[in-house]
Amino acid sequence: MFGGVVVLAVWLFVPLSDMEYIRVSQEPTELMVAYSNQTCDPLCTKLYELVDGEISDKPIFPRVAADLPHPHDDLTLRYGDRLMLRGYRYELRERNLITGGERTRLSGRVDIVAWRGPASNEYASDLDPTVPENFPTENYIGCRYGQVPGAAQ
Repeated sequence: MFGGVVVLAVWLFVPLSDMEYIRVSQEPTELMVAYSNQTCDPLCTKLYELVDGEISDKPIFPRVAADLPHPHDDLTLRYGDRLMLRGYRYELRERNLITGGERTRLSGRVDIVAWRGPASNEYASDLDPTVPENFPTENYIGCRYGQVPGAAQ
């Protein structure tokens, strides 16, 4: 009985995996995304990857340089508007602490150093892109899952 309690306590309080975000490259890349404000919830990201020219369910979680306006705050953007982001993509690396096995996958997290909107408004940061503190973290979630084509935006 006591052994079962110890196992339960370990299972509840000791993480079974370790996760970390890692920048994919040392140089910024360009990423074309689309604006989609599904719920108007401030915690929902409004940027999604384009796949074959269509808005996908793959959310982009922007960490915009502190000296730039945030694309989420641009009141002129409408559903389907395309934006060009320039920044650093991330991978999410998960390591199982029991087996030691690792798994990596491309994350939606992007440190944005420049962006251009559909009206050709362009913004570029003067901050050092190697300093993590220059990119405030926002806790967004993707809210396009199960989107019905043609539904009201």
